[in-house]
Amino acid sequence: MSLASAPPYEDREKHPIPDIIVADSAVNYRDSGVEFLEWVRSLECGKELPFVMLSGGMAEKTRERAVRAGVRPG
Repeated sequence: MSLASAPPYEDREKHPIPDIIVADSAVNYRDSGVEFLEWVRSLECGKELPFVMLSGGMAEKTRERAVRAGVRPG
């Protein structure tokens, strides 16, 4: 993942930080899109990065976790 600056993505000229991330809440990243968002927020470059999470439906517990990670319900 280029956000983490791991080889071979450490060259920011070739692999710049995105302006925004758009992800599905059910994205196949470990457990969920919420876990992906939490990972992004854990990175220095991801703390303020705009993140749009799409969902066709979400359990209340997952929704609360997403809000704690920075999702603003729309």
